[in-house]
Amino acid sequence: EEKQQEPEAQVTSRNEEQSAGRRGVEQVLLHHGLLEIRQIILALQANSAFGWKMIIGTNKETKTGEYRVALLPEGVRELVSRGHAAIVEKGAGAGAGWKDEEYLMAGATMVDNGADVWSKADVVFKVKEPMTWEYDLMRPGQVLFTYIHSAGNRPLCDKLLSSGVLGIAFEDVLADDGRLPLLEPMSWIAGYMGMFKGFELLQTLNGGPGVLPGGMPDVRPAGVAILGCGLVGTGALRVAHGLGAQVTAFDIAEDRLAAVRKEFPGVRALQSNPENIAAALAEADILLNAVMWPKTMTGHLVTREMLSLMPERGVIVDVAADIRGALETCQRQTTHADPVYVVDGHPHYVVANIPSLAARSASQALARVTLPYAMKLADGPAQALLADSPLRRGLTCIAGHMVRDVTAQWYGCPALPEAEVLRLLQDS
Repeated sequence: EEKQQEPEAQVTSRNEEQSAGRRGVEQVLLHHGLLEIRQIILALQANSAFGWKMIIGTNKETKTGEYRVALLPEGVRELVSRGHAAIVEKGAGAGAGWKDEEYLMAGATMVDNGADVWSKADVVFKVKEPMTWEYDLMRPGQVLFTYIHSAGNRPLCDKLLSSGVLGIAFEDVLADDGRLPLLEPMSWIAGYMGMFKGFELLQTLNGGPGVLPGGMPDVRPAGVAILGCGLVGTGALRVAHGLGAQVTAFDIAEDRLAAVRKEFPGVRALQSNPENIAAALAEADILLNAVMWPKTMTGHLVTREMLSLMPERGVIVDVAADIRGALETCQRQTTHADPVYVVDGHPHYVVANIPSLAARSASQALARVTLPYAMKLADGPAQALLADSPLRRGLTCIAGHMVRDVTAQWYGCPALPEAEVLRLLQDS
């Protein structure tokens, strides 16, 4: 029978009462530690088969000084609404300002430790590459979606291949237009925060020469040289130019230099060559490197001898953190706990995970670009990789085979041909 339609005011009032009632129930459940009942209800609502499609897990990052989190409460809500389960290690979001209760309210299952995440998750969705304690927790067919940074880490590569895990690296997801969409927001933040750390190291109390970034009338501003005008360099320029420093930026692409001149009036934007760089170093209180030196290139963009041109106690910030790459004196990566070493009187800041300095903003920016891909993987990893060529370009390894050419070349093994990758995915 046809139901009589309620007046609009009554419907609105009843909906508001129901919403208030649900919030009240959630608070009672939370108070008594029974909020997991809500997760069961969400699962039943989202999946008519009364079962989960895929389990996506996020653990607490354990790399030194890493406070970002890959999966946010709103991401949990999205996954659960599509019939998936989300498991989150207790405290995973605490460093970036999200409480366990927020994850519970969104429908996540909270577990006591990271090993529980690895043992239960079909897709492990995290920020940084697995640490050594995680190596033996990877298993065949499991999907690892994170920043992997495989080249240069032989023990990790050994485990990626022996475990049979399907590894997809954020940093290698390559759009059709050549962009690296999952790396871009972190690159900008790294340049932005790296420049702040450079100015911090100029401060007298930190052993610096005591130079004011923007100077004053009749007092010269700090001199800054920035190598590379991509996203990292642009983030650094935003800070240095905004604080009034005297900035020289270098790149080999004229279109990038033109964009810098337009966006940052007063910045000297020059072609990157030894003569121009040497001249700028003589006035540079800070040298910030945003160039990842190709592994096939010999030599360095800035040699140890060239650093002697800098003012006394001039600061080097190597955002690329590329060992003996563009900067000869980049000898090792550092950590937030021990961020600086000194070469020839020049402090070197070579922290690899600079975005963790702004963990909440960085987590939000990262989730914005990675969650859509995580959702595709949750709906079916093989189908997602077959249908999405940018995501497929991010493959590091599959079924014990190395896929990424650069890593395979460095590791000393053949890269699995594209046709074989497609065959493995189609057979999955």
